[in-house]
Amino acid sequence: MEFISENLTEYISKNSNIEPEILARLNKETHQNMTAVEIWNQTNGKIDAWVCSTRSGGTYSGVSKYLKSKNKNIKCVLVDSHGSVVYNWATLGEKMIRGSTNLDEIGNTKITSNLNHSFIDDAIFVEDQDCVNNMLYTLRKEGLYLGPISGANIQASIETAKRLGPGHTIVTVLYDSGDRYSSTLYDENWLKSKKLLIPERET
Repeated sequence: MEFISENLTEYISKNSNIEPEILARLNKETHQNMTAVEIWNQTNGKIDAWVCSTRSGGTYSGVSKYLKSKNKNIKCVLVDSHGSVVYNWATLGEKMIRGSTNLDEIGNTKITSNLNHSFIDDAIFVEDQDCVNNMLYTLRKEGLYLGPISGANIQASIETAKRLGPGHTIVTVLYDSGDRYSSTLYDENWLKSKKLLIPERET
């Protein structure tokens, strides 16, 4: 399946004359018409919660809109981290930045048009350390070389599972690679410089 990713949208906006708002809308529509349909079909519609972090909001909003049209009881959970206004906006209605982060791909300092017309049933705030833990765990245990967006989505999915309890199906996406972070989030010295702990290997 091919779709317009959030990173690709940012790349196009910097290297073309297409208006950012048009790109954001196309991003959302693509995920609504393709990503969400694949999720629905592969789970046979048996979904209890959709969990996703956001930047432009295209992935989260597009998938949320489609899933809600199929089943309004599906819980749509927004994921955010430090250095972003999204969590406070979603939970308190305040566009206030909370702290600073080393995960520059998660959240936003503004509320995009995609998010303004989105479905948000719940929001989960993730810490940098939890994202790093998940990235290193999936690399060691699953052989998946993931980025911080995926680390955040994994953490929020775990939290959502705890809130909903056993017997629920929770869907997220792991769509960023660790390639860009080999000298930062995957580098022991860099992690130490940011006061981030390196999880011990499990035997």
